[in-house]
Amino acid sequence: MPSTTWWTRSRAASSRWSRTRAMPTSRARCRRAAPARRSSPSPSSPSSAAWSPCSSRIGPSVPSQKYLASRLPLHPGGRRCSSSRYLTDTTSSSRLARRAQRQPWWSSYFWDGTLGDLVIRRSLARRIAALLVPLVLAGCGAGLMPTVHSEAERLTLARTLHDRGDYGTAAELLSLYVTNNGGAADVDEALFLLGDCHLRNKDWVAASGDFERLLRDYPESDSSAAARFGLAEADFAQSRSADFDQEFTLKALGEWQRYARDFPEHWRVGEAQQRILACRTRLADKLIRTARLYLQLRHIEPARVYFRRVTTEYADTVWLAEAELGLALCDARDGRREEAITQFKGIEERYAGRPVAQRAARERKRLERRS
Repeated sequence: MPSTTWWTRSRAASSRWSRTRAMPTSRARCRRAAPARRSSPSPSSPSSAAWSPCSSRIGPSVPSQKYLASRLPLHPGGRRCSSSRYLTDTTSSSRLARRAQRQPWWSSYFWDGTLGDLVIRRSLARRIAALLVPLVLAGCGAGLMPTVHSEAERLTLARTLHDRGDYGTAAELLSLYVTNNGGAADVDEALFLLGDCHLRNKDWVAASGDFERLLRDYPESDSSAAARFGLAEADFAQSRSADFDQEFTLKALGEWQRYARDFPEHWRVGEAQQRILACRTRLADKLIRTARLYLQLRHIEPARVYFRRVTTEYADTVWLAEAELGLALCDARDGRREEAITQFKGIEERYAGRPVAQRAARERKRLERRS
């Protein structure tokens, strides 16, 4: 594509006018000579001494220093800063323009693209300080521990914070009290409160450690019953669904059963019975899933073993009907059709109206059609 010659003012000190080559799509502005130079030779005569050719890069023209100076910030009085204060001879307008284009959008609040140093706006600085100072003071105040003058006062303050729901600060105070007063008369109460704070903060491992220490070192404490219940809660909180290993479910079940046996008069025994049933239901669900997997793989005997375990060990759960249906399916897959049909009929009678009875009826009819 042929190039086009544009005539613009030159920034060179030796020539007032210069010629710049650019593409037709360039955004360079064409400027005529100043009124004082109207009698100068035409730009069409390149041999004239008043015009000097000067080649530049192809692309948009660079903003002039006058334009960049107009973008400078204002003084508090409303007057614009002088460009000579910020523009030096060694900093060209092209470099200033490129520097301004490289700045992020938020830099206009702190730095003007034409400046060589930071320009802090006083009003913005005041607003930022007004916002940051209260936040800093609030953060410093939140990290301060309450002042205590004795260990008894520390325990009393910890009880108050625990009752108010400030479990984090209470746990710090109780931890210091337990460390400094291992042989005190009320250290068992401090251990229980510490474990309860960790339990409410969902720090299950720390809560289990505190309750176990209380039950091991102070078995005759008045807080033993609550500690046993709290230990079971911490273990159950670490358990997973029936698709995974049930180690913590078994531990929680054992702790709740021991709690109900050792403290039958405690006020949370009814809740413990409900938790025991929930643990047993999850364990039965795990056995049913395992038995179904073996049945799908056509391993009849292992599947029958797991189904029978549910009927004998977890008969009080909702999975009893599924286990009985599974045993009937094992007999049907094993070729014992008469026994299977008899079991299907019994399931239909015992669980009439339930989905398991409908499934048993479908399986019974399928076997009867084959026989």
